[in-house]
Amino acid sequence: MKTEQLTIETLRDRLIQVETDLAEILQRMPSHGVKPNFMAALLDLEDERDLFTLGTYLTGRLIENA
Repeated sequence: MKTEQLTIETLRDRLIQVETDLAEILQRMPSHGVKPNFMAALLDLEDERDLFTLGTYLTGRLIENA
């Protein structure tokens, strides 16, 4: 199994990508009758963003300011 060493820069880049993807999904989401694939993508991205938030809380470092 290949492991990837995550640096603050790669985490920051991924967080920016997650936030961009979230904004795009929210913009495309209909006001009613949300399709399961939209909801699944939205929830997955929100979960990933929450992991970044939890990680920064636990380490005491903010990714955005590192």
